[in-house]
Amino acid sequence: MSSIRITSPGGGGGVASMYIVQDIPISWALEGHAGSPPMLTTLDYSPGRIAYRDFTGAFNTQVIIPWLTPYGLDDTVLPVFAVDFFITNAGGIAAGATLKFNMIGSCLTDGDLLDETQTGSVTVTWTCPVGGLAQYKRSCTAWSGNIAITGFSAAATSVGSLIDFTLTRDTTDTYANAIGVTFLKLKYKLTPQSA
Repeated sequence: MSSIRITSPGGGGGVASMYIVQDIPISWALEGHAGSPPMLTTLDYSPGRIAYRDFTGAFNTQVIIPWLTPYGLDDTVLPVFAVDFFITNAGGIAAGATLKFNMIGSCLTDGDLLDETQTGSVTVTWTCPVGGLAQYKRSCTAWSGNIAITGFSAAATSVGSLIDFTLTRDTTDTYANAIGVTFLKLKYKLTPQSA
């Protein structure tokens, strides 16, 4: 699932760039190397239903999301991310409580080993609004800063490169309970290609 924003040069005459927001279901994520959240669970509140993974507040929980770079990925604009989630704890979440999610990644082009060092660490913080949120309510973080991954430019301009993203809930936040992550949202820029 993706949404697209297209911008044209002043006065028209063709597409200059496309900003893509790709919504990656948490069901696509692999186990992290440290502190993986429980396996996929279904949040059921009739008539609604959605799949999530509970990222605990007790320790840093993480998943790995492999992402094949799309053709025409613009190497001059670094990607950003946001996290979509539901309140899964029966006690809800109080106003002013914070959630923190960190993203880091590694770029693999042709011939690279899977154990490439991950870089570009960036954290996004969400603060619960006035009134708090009850169980079964949905929210989403703001966009993060740029994920400045080493080798991004080379990966963006190579066909079929892979970026391994690691998403971690950072327990320096102030919410003690688990949070049900449903989607990773990834925003990046594409440049139209002639062939």
